[in-house]
Amino acid sequence: MALEVNGGWRLRFLSTILRESRFLRSAAWKALVRREAAFLRSVSRARPLPGLVPVGFDQALAQSDSEVFFVLGNGNSVNDLASEDFDTVAKNFSVGLNAWPLHPFVPNAYSFELWTGLGRNQLEIHFLFALAEKKAYETSAALWLLRPKPKEFDQLAALIRSLPGVCFGVYGRANISSPSLRSLDRDVGNSLRYLLHKNRDEVLLDDGASVVRMISLGLLHGFKKIVLVGVDLTETPYFWYDRRFIDQHGDHRDICRRQPEEGTDTLSTESRPFSTQDFIFSLARVAKSDFGAEIFVASPKSRLAQELGVFNFHRGH
Repeated sequence: MALEVNGGWRLRFLSTILRESRFLRSAAWKALVRREAAFLRSVSRARPLPGLVPVGFDQALAQSDSEVFFVLGNGNSVNDLASEDFDTVAKNFSVGLNAWPLHPFVPNAYSFELWTGLGRNQLEIHFLFALAEKKAYETSAALWLLRPKPKEFDQLAALIRSLPGVCFGVYGRANISSPSLRSLDRDVGNSLRYLLHKNRDEVLLDDGASVVRMISLGLLHGFKKIVLVGVDLTETPYFWYDRRFIDQHGDHRDICRRQPEEGTDTLSTESRPFSTQDFIFSLARVAKSDFGAEIFVASPKSRLAQELGVFNFHRGH
């Protein structure tokens, strides 16, 4: 018993040293990136699926010479945008997250994860993937997928078999581990510079949120303005629950079920070291100081509007 207690103490001590040492923390994170990149290569070799290929971010992003990168989230404020605002989005590069295929606006790319940990059912995932695949076929939009966990391969294989012709570009992620908010900006900046220097954009910076990964993608590809649309982080209904949307575009609430409080799940630090709000604020500071870029929200209703500027669709900033 004494040995077990001793061993546990040593493990906690080593863990503390690792977190507190900037050098060791950086070395561990770089090793994580290399392992993630190796895993992505092994996925295509060891368990090849016809509809699963290494991500082609460069190919999709090269089609746009815009300085503005729009990240299209699922919050209710999406419904406040006018058709003229979406005209502005269409002139730039945009990526729609998760349930975005429900929206009639077709972005340059759709980004998914399998959400098995969130209890999403197979029918919902199949519906969204099929809808995105149909729109992508008609418009040449890219389909991006966060690399599946090993336990998710059978589910993904079944989905791909049921959608002939679908093709997902798979990318990886590497979570930041900082001992405190005080050191987060430095670690975020160092990590992004490492990914940029090593041309590792198949592995994106992460904190357990799709929007964080897409912001890091925008920064790595040199966009000077990143606009978060529908990233509300509030307990308001998702955009397809709004009566305005239902009246115009149909009712999808039975197949894509959400609770209003799910919109604030990423504010919790139970399953992540920092809340998504704090992480995005850190990214915004690093974007300005290290990349000469700015991060905006599209709506003053977003919780992030307290620190990020609200994008002016008429002026483009």
